[in-house]
Amino acid sequence: MGSGNWSGDPSTRCRRLPPSPPGCAAGKYRKPSFAVKSLFFSRTILKITANFITTLGFAAGVITTVALLPQVIRILRTKQTRDISIAWVLAMTLGVALWLLYGIEKNDPAIIAANSITLMLFLIILFCKFRYG
Repeated sequence: MGSGNWSGDPSTRCRRLPPSPPGCAAGKYRKPSFAVKSLFFSRTILKITANFITTLGFAAGVITTVALLPQVIRILRTKQTRDISIAWVLAMTLGVALWLLYGIEKNDPAIIAANSITLMLFLIILFCKFRYG
C-alpha cells in the first residue's frame, strides 16, 4: 500500500511533491492541477472555435436578414401595407437599431453587418407604411 507516489501512513494518503523549481520555497511547488491544464486546453479550443463562432454569427445574420426580403419585395411590388402593424414595424426598427448600436459598441462585424442591412429593410417598410397607409 505504501508504494508509488504515496508516502507515510497509507491511511493519510499524502502525495509526495516533486522537487521545487529554482526560486521556489522547498515543498511549495506542485504540478499544474487539472483545472490549469483544462484552462490551457480551453483557451486553445476557444482560439479554434472563435472563427466558427464568427461564421455562425454571420450565418444567423444572413438568414434573418434574407427572411425579411420577401416582405419588402411584396410591399414594393403591391404598394400595400394594410396588413402590416405599425406597432410591429416601429418596435422591430427600434430593436434592430439598438442591436446595431450594441454591435458597434462590441465591434462585432457579424452583428453590425446583419443589423445594418436589416435596419435599412425595416426603414423601407416603415417609409412604405406611412406612404401607402
